[in-house]
Amino acid sequence: MLFITSIFTFIPVLACDKQVSCDKIDAASEYSWNPCSQDTSARLKRFYALNDEIKRAYAEGNYINAKELIREYLALAEVYRCNWNYGNAIHDANRILGLISLHGDNLEDAANYLIKAGKSTGSPQLDTFGPELDLANALLNLGETEAVKAYLRDIQSFWEMDEGRVDEWLTAIDAGETPELSRFSFKMSIWEKMLYWLYLVWPIVIVGIFLFLLRKKLRRILLFCVLSILAGYIAMYVFDWGITAIWQSVMLALIERGYDDATLILIYVILPLEFLVPVVTTYLISRLFRINRDNNPDSSLSQPAIPT
Repeated sequence: MLFITSIFTFIPVLACDKQVSCDKIDAASEYSWNPCSQDTSARLKRFYALNDEIKRAYAEGNYINAKELIREYLALAEVYRCNWNYGNAIHDANRILGLISLHGDNLEDAANYLIKAGKSTGSPQLDTFGPELDLANALLNLGETEAVKAYLRDIQSFWEMDEGRVDEWLTAIDAGETPELSRFSFKMSIWEKMLYWLYLVWPIVIVGIFLFLLRKKLRRILLFCVLSILAGYIAMYVFDWGITAIWQSVMLALIERGYDDATLILIYVILPLEFLVPVVTTYLISRLFRINRDNNPDSSLSQPAIPT
């Protein structure tokens, strides 16, 4: 019985033996890059869920629990080394271990973990949005320039949309500067700036368009403008909040269906919807302020002529 149990324990290791190339693993296997739902085991689901649990434990200051979860995460990463989430596991686990080391004033361990984080193979998220750079930024400010430079050179291998930022940071560091390392710090093109400012004023623009088109059909225009603009911004905020809440699960669902460019697909779908939300909101509010020419006493056309 013990022999049989040992065989079944060893089977998963064989299925994901490091000698087996990832492209040789059958697509209908939980060890493939992107297993279908029917091939997703409880253990693989655990592998997907651990990242959030680790981040939550770290945010709560429960470093002992975070380290235990990280050990489990890295062990599963070795099992699922061909999975799309492998790169996330290697980067994020070592990054958080480095941050924990920083809290203990252990710069040497923190720097070593940063270098290990840079050895990630990338992932759909890391390739597009880039990695969290809080550990690298903190170490750079503490003078650990060599570790930071090694890390930045490594993440260049997978961060496809860094917009040239990594090269700029490396050049600045070599010049003795201390640039702020953040995946959100980038130079926008003129078109990106125009889109950004259009996004900021979009509810106002939409209300202006409605006001022009319906200028003879609206009553209490000032109140209509104020309510529509406020509702437009609130609707966009709620939309953003909802998208943020479901973004990860929707992206993973697209990846499961074979859409490797899931992030770009979501951006191209969500951005038009984002701009559509204030249009719909303003339209609905305009219905409340329309002049009813049959029943509204404010309309001169609805009042009977006064006999002379």
